[in-house]
Amino acid sequence: MNLDPLSARVKVQVGIEGQAQMTIRCCRELIDAVRHVYVHGNGVPADVAHAIAGVEIMCAQLRQIVGHEKVDLEVAERLHALQGWIADLERPASTARE
Repeated sequence: MNLDPLSARVKVQVGIEGQAQMTIRCCRELIDAVRHVYVHGNGVPADVAHAIAGVEIMCAQLRQIVGHEKVDLEVAERLHALQGWIADLERPASTARE
């Protein structure tokens, strides 16, 4: 998702602090939607999808502020760690203890 031109306009209009506040609000909405739908069983998955869309847009805008390369590096490191965690889970219990 390339929102660079739009992100630049948002940054000029609301500033970095405003962008941060909007991101916090969108993340809070996602947390609430996930909790309502998947923990409490009320709400619908469309509520989660709506909240994810907001967070993704905010994250794309923050990428421009933080720097795409820095974020890409962090994503690669986290994916590597996740692959190791999954491999550990898939390893038979007798092998994991050795």
